[in-house]
Amino acid sequence: MTKSLLAVIRWQEVYSGSAYLYGSSLDFSGESVLFQNPRLASGKPIVRFLSKTNYQGNRRSPDLPLLIPNQTYFLERSITTEPAGRMFAQIDFFNRQNEKISFEVLRQGIEQFVCPPDTFSYTISIFSAGCTQLCFKEMRLYQEEQDAEMKCDSPLQKQYTEKQLPEELQFVKPLIQLV
Repeated sequence: MTKSLLAVIRWQEVYSGSAYLYGSSLDFSGESVLFQNPRLASGKPIVRFLSKTNYQGNRRSPDLPLLIPNQTYFLERSITTEPAGRMFAQIDFFNRQNEKISFEVLRQGIEQFVCPPDTFSYTISIFSAGCTQLCFKEMRLYQEEQDAEMKCDSPLQKQYTEKQLPEELQFVKPLIQLV
């Protein structure tokens, strides 16, 4: 089992409804985003990333790549908070009718999740758990790759009958095994 990097998710802009702005201070200078709100209540979403958008209506492309149902993924977060550890990520999975079919709450720095069957789109939200300041650098989404093993009892051989031998292979006929 190995992991391959699928996407690097960065908070680059503020879109309508994508970030909690009431009383918040956002600083996009440098490599990370500094979010400050001393009166932010626990359980409020700070930022939300989408895998499906309405480009015609919002002029915005999706932030997240598509996921394959029943596949295992890993989400690694480079996010620090003040006080420390006072945030969590929630992944919501939706079907074609935009109904929530499942969700995952991730509290550690890197965690694994499985994309449920019938998933059409999903969102990743960062929630406050009592933080007053959050420094968001990036999130990395990894896909688990299964090591494919080929089991073969005997070496693979291609055999031809006299009638099946293509015209192009007549010059190497002595090297080909005929049945």
